[in-house]
Amino acid sequence: MKWLMKWLDPVVCRMAREYLEQGHPFEAARHLLDSPHCTHRTAKTMLVEISGQLVELARIAEQAVDITAAWKAIEMANKCVELHGEAAIMRNRVQRQKDEQDQQKEEQDQRRKSHEKRFKQAACLAEEGHLRSAMELLDQTSDRPDAQRLKRNLKQQQSRFERYLRECGELLENGDVTAARVRLDKARAIDATDPHLLKLEQSLRDAVADQPAQPRRPTTPSQPLRDRTSFALADHALIVSLPEIVLGNPLGESVQVPIQARIHKRHALIVRDHQCYRVIPLADCDVSVNGNPVYGDRDLDDGDVVQLENEHCEWRFRRPVSDSTTALLEQVQPGGSAVHTPDGSQFRRVVLAGDEIHIGRTPPAHLVVPHLPCESLVLTWTDDGLVMRADGASVTVDGDVSTNVVQIPSCLEISADIDEAERLGREFVGDGALDELRLEVINPFAPQRLGLF
Repeated sequence: MKWLMKWLDPVVCRMAREYLEQGHPFEAARHLLDSPHCTHRTAKTMLVEISGQLVELARIAEQAVDITAAWKAIEMANKCVELHGEAAIMRNRVQRQKDEQDQQKEEQDQRRKSHEKRFKQAACLAEEGHLRSAMELLDQTSDRPDAQRLKRNLKQQQSRFERYLRECGELLENGDVTAARVRLDKARAIDATDPHLLKLEQSLRDAVADQPAQPRRPTTPSQPLRDRTSFALADHALIVSLPEIVLGNPLGESVQVPIQARIHKRHALIVRDHQCYRVIPLADCDVSVNGNPVYGDRDLDDGDVVQLENEHCEWRFRRPVSDSTTALLEQVQPGGSAVHTPDGSQFRRVVLAGDEIHIGRTPPAHLVVPHLPCESLVLTWTDDGLVMRADGASVTVDGDVSTNVVQIPSCLEISADIDEAERLGREFVGDGALDELRLEVINPFAPQRLGLF
């Protein structure tokens, strides 16, 4: 008779019984509670049995300090039948523990999000050159590996920055304005907003105003830049004007961009084809773009990050001037691998020069020089060679006003075409431009830098 009654029970009861026999009380409870037959006499009896098993599971989980599992079991048991006595007391106790656990997790999530926000703000400030503000934010972050790594890089930059300022001050005291300007430019490239740097800038302006301009003459004969080749604007950028450019380490032959890093002698090739640039790995070397490996060749878009071998050698590809065939490679990590040329120079920016190179005080420009005496300086390849023109300034080559063809080695002397009233107006508004600026044009692939005095 009992056997017959079991077969007359709803199918869902038989399915729940199978789940129970297999040790799955949660599934058994869900099938019964979701069934329209949950009020059936057999279903009610089974729910009481299932509730008892779930209460026991909750007790075991609580003893193991697995509050989440205990809460799930006791709540499902309470849905099966209303709990009373010790089971109800345990449910209240587990609920309090779960509420405390949820609150702790919420506080941890808030701290994590706060740390992530501060880290992103610090990274942006560091990229913009605000080192002190970035360091203050990083001091408030947790011991995240990326935060610690950025903090180490910033400390290295801060150390170099303070050394440049100290050397600049000493050189100014000794009357060496030109060398002081070089140190100040290096410091400005790290942090252009530091109050000590701004004070030294004013001291440099005063020293330049008190010192008569002296034409800089090369100790070796200069040659016009007629053929498209590699040269450098000292302390600003390496400029490569070839359609095919090899990236490798300084030991490689015919390497136009020698990077001091653990990469192959000839690691990758960047090809310019009219308006387009492509990167091509050489000899199965590891090259990736935006984290994606490159196996054949890959077109480069503005903002792409090209990684050679590892994360310490990452360069961002830039097209800052629209409709220009000139592009840039900029070092991503301030403390990463830089370009090292035979003359001892280091560069963290490479200009992949097309027909023109735009130098300006503000973007868009291929090279941004905030203290440029004019709004823009343009270098253009022509049949006569590399010629220059400036808006709002006069430019000479080693003091020679009769030519606008760039020589190598030489010094481009840029003098602002402004009167005294405009000069005073610049000083009043805190304009960072100098009245006069000298840019060294050098051959960085010479064994040592040629003297320009």
